[in-house]
Amino acid sequence: MSQYITAIDLGTCKVSAAVAMRSSSGIKVIGYVEKPSSGVIKGEVVNIKNLSNVLCPLIDELKNQVNTAPDEYPITIKNVYVSISGNSIKCCDQQVKTTRSEDAGLISAKEIDELKERILNEFNEPKKKIYHIIPQSYNVDDHIGCSEAEGMDGCEIEGFYKVFSGKSSLENNTNNVISRCGLTTKALVFNPIATSKAILSDEDKELGVAMVDIGGGTTNILICKDHIIRHCAVLPFGGNLITKDIIATCSVAEKYAEKLKKQHGSCLGEESAENRIVEVSSDNGDTKDISLKSLNSTIEARMSEIIMSVMHIIEQTGYADKLGAGLVITGGTANINHLKNLVRHLTDMPVRIAIPSSHLVTSNSKQDIFKPGASTVVGLLLTAFEEGAYDGDTLDEPKPRVDFIEKDIWGNELNNDTDANDTGDKGSNAQGRKDNVTDRVHKNKKKGFKGFMDSLFGNTKESDNEA
Repeated sequence: MSQYITAIDLGTCKVSAAVAMRSSSGIKVIGYVEKPSSGVIKGEVVNIKNLSNVLCPLIDELKNQVNTAPDEYPITIKNVYVSISGNSIKCCDQQVKTTRSEDAGLISAKEIDELKERILNEFNEPKKKIYHIIPQSYNVDDHIGCSEAEGMDGCEIEGFYKVFSGKSSLENNTNNVISRCGLTTKALVFNPIATSKAILSDEDKELGVAMVDIGGGTTNILICKDHIIRHCAVLPFGGNLITKDIIATCSVAEKYAEKLKKQHGSCLGEESAENRIVEVSSDNGDTKDISLKSLNSTIEARMSEIIMSVMHIIEQTGYADKLGAGLVITGGTANINHLKNLVRHLTDMPVRIAIPSSHLVTSNSKQDIFKPGASTVVGLLLTAFEEGAYDGDTLDEPKPRVDFIEKDIWGNELNNDTDANDTGDKGSNAQGRKDNVTDRVHKNKKKGFKGFMDSLFGNTKESDNEA
């Protein structure tokens, strides 16, 4: 039996959703749909109705996409992993201490979990809630800065954590949108945490890395060192500011500004030829000549401001000189030409533009998921598989069809069209024989493929984003 997951990324400029399954070769994305967003401002769900009007038909399209194969089990999209963002989400330090008796034995996982529970129970900020608690280190008696405390022996345990909290309306509004589409939110995952699962390697996380996800309305920053998330932040601006600047500089409508940015834009304005122009035709037939040098100088200026704002956040954390893997940039705005060159020039750090790793996921989706703009939704899928959300509660388990069984073991024909509501003995007995044979077929199949299934699903936990 395949295991399915659905993920939804509610972005400022784009809403995307994907379905993935676990196969013998790993995690495969079998459906992906994206549409222009509405009702999301700077990463936060604001207009529930407008966003629902986008998401509901998108989910219908996704359902049709993943159920087109005639020989596949039907997939019922039900519970979903969803991204949350917005600059109301803040990262702060928290520490908790507890004292144990000398004969308490080795520190257990339950005791460590109880430390995190104390943070949740003692949190008391009106209209806010905790979304993530990430351990940083532990002190156990005179052992300072331990990466884990479970299995150690000691009387005093002190845990240090990064706590991510934000407005409770983030959760309420997001869940409202999801429920309006007939779905249930399985989990909300902070956008940069999800994205990091799809694009950061173990080496990145060990050496130290700053992931920068430049979306339409926000820029998300995540810093990781020694395999631990050290900081996250959200800047309330992104690629849409570049579009607004193009509108003002070039005097074109928004839809043409977006096309200019995506098709002709570059982050190196000074290197653009003085005499090169792009002709823009309006709906009324008029044309306008746009200087590429003017266009790209506008893009360079705004992108430079975004990058320097990111560097300011990184420097404040104290990790600017500890990022051996440098900067990893993703998100829809990362597609602008020569961004890598600009960032390297401004920061003098190693830089790469990242897409979801093909080592973590494969795809037979009709749309390409291997692009910076799909990093978050793929990260949500990986998060869900890591947490084992497919174990019977992510999707209604598909029911194997038995239309190929024509006779039972006694030679009696099975009528597959027997009305399940028929209360007569004939219909009841026929249906009973059919169910018995179906059960035996499934048991034999399971027995014959036990080794294969154990190897496939026995330990499904992956290292790092729904149906």
